[in-house]
Amino acid sequence: DAQARRLYRQFASEALPGCQLIEAENGAAALAILEQETPCLVVLDLIMPEVDGFIVLEQMRLTPRTRHVPVLVLSGKMLSLDDVRRLDYAQVIFHSKELLSTEEAIASLQRAVSDKEILSQPTSILVKYALSYLHQNYASPLTRQEIADAIGVSKNYLSEIFRQELGLSPWDCLTRFR
Repeated sequence: DAQARRLYRQFASEALPGCQLIEAENGAAALAILEQETPCLVVLDLIMPEVDGFIVLEQMRLTPRTRHVPVLVLSGKMLSLDDVRRLDYAQVIFHSKELLSTEEAIASLQRAVSDKEILSQPTSILVKYALSYLHQNYASPLTRQEIADAIGVSKNYLSEIFRQELGLSPWDCLTRFR
């Protein structure tokens, strides 16, 4: 969507001044660009025409040159457990579209390229499982303990890893989903 690309371009130019920004209007165009370029970051939607974001991500991870490029997924897709498994790669952060303020989006882009703030893959997948749980149950009354129990961690650890990867608490996400 051209409007979303313009918005993300604005965020990226503020978050990463001096970086060359290249846009792709669909997944096939993104793959063509990635054959020629090795970016410092990819901002990816999961729902795209021709080739979806899952395929773009899979191809990136199969290619040695792009295997370790950080990916910030900004998508309106509600995550299922199968989707979480398809996002289970190192340096992949998922945010729901239109959930972040401008400042939060800029901070998320900066976090995505910062080696020191990236969670390990086994920890990052826990955040994605928690997001999936929130997507599937946001209309129900939930407690932080229930969310933590759903992914098998303590509620304090859940809050810590959520904040580290997303810059938000689980409760902030839940409130914004509602």
